[in-house]
Amino acid sequence: TQFTLNYDPEVLTITGLNSGTDSNPNIAAEPDAGTKIIVAAQTPGQIGVVVHHNGANDGTLLAQGTRRVLNVTFQIAENAALGSYPVTFSDAVFTGTSISPRGTAMPFTTKENGFMTILGPAAATVSITGRVLTPEGTGLRNAQVTLTDSDGTQRTVTTSSLGYYRFDGVAPGRSYSIAAASKRYRFQPRTVEPASHLADVDFIAQE
Repeated sequence: TQFTLNYDPEVLTITGLNSGTDSNPNIAAEPDAGTKIIVAAQTPGQIGVVVHHNGANDGTLLAQGTRRVLNVTFQIAENAALGSYPVTFSDAVFTGTSISPRGTAMPFTTKENGFMTILGPAAATVSITGRVLTPEGTGLRNAQVTLTDSDGTQRTVTTSSLGYYRFDGVAPGRSYSIAAASKRYRFQPRTVEPASHLADVDFIAQE
């Protein structure tokens, strides 16, 4: 599969090219099967790419339809203005074509352009705060609140005399489970995915 990718070099810089999840199918016919990414005529704002898969010659390397053949990683310029920037396909370096294992050219039927949207600088870390409350709404002291990330790493804090808790240094953009526990009450766990500081993530005890 080959194509030309165009982007704004004043805003975006390509820092990584890796084969996509659909460009390395589970084919055991050849032990040296694998995906090679060939980059040609790379200039600021434009890159010609060939994704070559060495696998079984049975015509089943890549099924018809929308497939993820390449992952492209961009770095955003520090002075980039907020907004949307196009990422488009063209025939400037390579025409948009796929070649079957039998050597048959198969032009793309569609070339759907995309864009990168810059919303603003991401926070390095965020905080999660809240209270642990009794059924009557009174703050519960010395309750244990545990934050668990998607990798299973846990952090535990103890609530203050008024039932407040706080987690600092939380990485944004990830999913977390938060659970509260005490000797007397039960609490329903919560799942959050903070993009910025989260407040009022409260737990109300169940009888």
